[in-house]
Amino acid sequence: MLAWVTVAMAVACDGATTVQHVVDGLVATETSLRGGTPAAPTSGDLLEALTCLGEPLPAALAGRAYRAVAAGRLEDGDRAGAMAWLTTAAEVDGGFAYGVEDVPAGHPLAVAWRVATGSAAVDPVVVGAPVAGRHLLDGRRLTRLEARPNRQHIYQTDASGQWVTTAIDGAAFPSGSVANAGGPTAAVSSQPVGPVAVQRQRPKEKTPLLVTSGLLLAGAGALYGGSFATRAAFDDATTTDEASRLRTTTNALVLGSAAVLAAGAGTLSWGVLLSDPGLSLGVRF
Repeated sequence: MLAWVTVAMAVACDGATTVQHVVDGLVATETSLRGGTPAAPTSGDLLEALTCLGEPLPAALAGRAYRAVAAGRLEDGDRAGAMAWLTTAAEVDGGFAYGVEDVPAGHPLAVAWRVATGSAAVDPVVVGAPVAGRHLLDGRRLTRLEARPNRQHIYQTDASGQWVTTAIDGAAFPSGSVANAGGPTAAVSSQPVGPVAVQRQRPKEKTPLLVTSGLLLAGAGALYGGSFATRAAFDDATTTDEASRLRTTTNALVLGSAAVLAAGAGTLSWGVLLSDPGLSLGVRF
């Protein structure tokens, strides 16, 4: 596992945080919002977890986490800061809409979110080519250093051999991440320059997930098939006790097959979607 380093803005990190810390802070903040209790304390914990991350931020979590951070900024009276996070969230997860199951009707966060999703799009600012290594902005891969202004972003890189996390304002990338810092931006040709060999990296978790899903799906089919036999026996039952016993068994087999089928389908989905060992989503909800 890569070591951890963080460059955080206005957050003192006591140690490396993980994606699980982000999830914990996110769930706690959303629970506070639904319950109408102050969300700023847990939102602050979430912001620390984000800016002190020692591993890649999954892109699927970025928009949701940024909205929760914005909730705390609003409660603390920092509307500009809240809008900076919300505008980024709107760009990475613009399809979300707050409902009464998320926040009370007319909540300032829902109002601010509508403003953010209605903001006009702006072009990104291109800073330059990155140094060697992986570069992520809000959980998404960067091939060149670019970001939209007047927004808060989480930028991460392992260019130094260890993950470095930085909360940046707009395109204020750390100078050490820019390969041509101080010079003109290198031109990028859209024409192929020759054969390029791409070596696929198969995550080690992918095969076990696919095999497990196959076994679960086969087990679901076996359970469901067994229910046909017990149902037939139920139809032929000659006593009330026998019929009651067979009905219970049949129902248990049907419900069990449905549960195993759901587990198998979920495992299959993760196995199919998992493609990058550096960006796998190892969190618990």
